[in-house]
Amino acid sequence: MTSSQLFCLLALFVSATIAGSAIHMTSSPATIKPLLTSQLTLKCELTKAKVTNNVHNTDLPHDCNVTVTSEDVDVINSIMITTEAGKEVASVTEKKQPRLLLDDDDGDADDNDDDDVVVTGELTGGAGGDTTGFLQVTWPHASDKLADTYICEINTLNKKGHGIGFKTALKIEATTPTISDMVSHIRNLEKQVSRIPALENQIEQCCQKHTETGTLECGPSSGWTAAGTHVVEGWPLSSAKTITQRFSKAYAKPPVVTLGVFMQDTDRTKNVRYVAGLVSVTETGFTMQCQTWTDSVTYRLGVSWISNDSS
Repeated sequence: MTSSQLFCLLALFVSATIAGSAIHMTSSPATIKPLLTSQLTLKCELTKAKVTNNVHNTDLPHDCNVTVTSEDVDVINSIMITTEAGKEVASVTEKKQPRLLLDDDDGDADDNDDDDVVVTGELTGGAGGDTTGFLQVTWPHASDKLADTYICEINTLNKKGHGIGFKTALKIEATTPTISDMVSHIRNLEKQVSRIPALENQIEQCCQKHTETGTLECGPSSGWTAAGTHVVEGWPLSSAKTITQRFSKAYAKPPVVTLGVFMQDTDRTKNVRYVAGLVSVTETGFTMQCQTWTDSVTYRLGVSWISNDSS
C-alpha cells in the first residue's frame, strides 16, 4: 500500500466524524427477483453530512476519492454511474443534461430496452436542502441482467477551488424467487384486481357529470298572482308565476341551474316587461318565477333550463 492510499484510508476514517458532504448510493428494490421485480431504480446523491471532527479537504491527495468531507462542496462538476467492469451507465455534468450512456449495440445480450430507461439528475452545489446533487436511473423492466456492482463518482470543488472526488459502490444481486415470494406476488396481484371495481366507480363518479335539461311554460300573465318582488331589482311586482321543478335524480349537493327564455308572446300595444329568475335551488329541484309589472301583458313565456354538478 502506498503512502497516498494509506492517507486516503485515514482520511476516510477520520472524515466519518466531520460535518460536511457525503455520497450515498441506493437501489429500489435492494435485490432483483426475476419475473417478479417490475422495475429497478438506482440513485446516487451528494448530501450534507452532520458529523463532528475537523479535517481540511485541502489535505487530501489529488488521487484520493472519499465518501465524506469536512465541508459542504461549493460546485458539483459531474456525477457518473458505471459498472465495476467500467461500462458507463449514466451521467450528468455542468454542460450536459442527465443522459443514459448505455448502448444496446455494444454487443451485450441485454433484455432491457434502453429507450424506456428514465434518467434524472441535478447539480445544485451548495444550494439549500440536504441533497446538493443527484443522478437517478430507472429501468421499467428489471431483469437479472441488471445484477452488477455499480460505482458512482462525483467530482466537486470546494469554496477555495480545490477538487474533491467522491466515490462509492453498490452491489445489486439477482436472487431466485422462492415459493413464498411467488405466493406473495400472486396475493398482491389479487389485491390490485380486487380494487378495480372501486376504481371504476370512482372514475365514473368523478368524470361523468350529472346534467339535466328541460323547458317550462309560464302561461298568460292574466293568471299570475299579484305578489312578490322583482328577482333581480327587488322592487314590487304587479304579477308573478312560481314554478317548482324536481330533478329526475337527486344531486349530491345543490347543482348550478341556468335559465333562458326561448319564447315570449306579449301585447303589442303595451311595453314589453318580463323576467325569469331562480328563487331557490336544492339537491332535489329548483323554484323559479316568471314576472312582469306595471301594465305589461304577457300571453306566453317559455323558459329552458339546465342543471350541472356544482364541482
